[in-house]
Amino acid sequence: TIGAHAKTASNNTFVAPVTVGDGAATGAGSVIRRDVPPGALAVTSGPQRHFDAWVQHRRAGTAQAEAAEKATDEAARETTRKAVSESTGSPDGGTPDPDVGDAPAGG
Repeated sequence: TIGAHAKTASNNTFVAPVTVGDGAATGAGSVIRRDVPPGALAVTSGPQRHFDAWVQHRRAGTAQAEAAEKATDEAARETTRKAVSESTGSPDGGTPDPDVGDAPAGG
């Protein structure tokens, strides 16, 4: 039951049976499992969680898994490139830049 002048936000889920009291409100994306007293604001939220490589394991062989694998591989290459660049002082990981760090001066 939704009370008089109660405001419910977008993408709420109400797990019946619940009552939202008169003049109460719910926060966007909340899952309302218990009654909301009159005039109260009810919000639910937990930390966002990621399950790494879930798609590659659970949806192997799909276009989604192939896209995820490609993006993961590209991100790993970029991380490696940055680490090499930082350790050598060279943007390409090759010859050290004489203007950076402890590289010997030219000449």
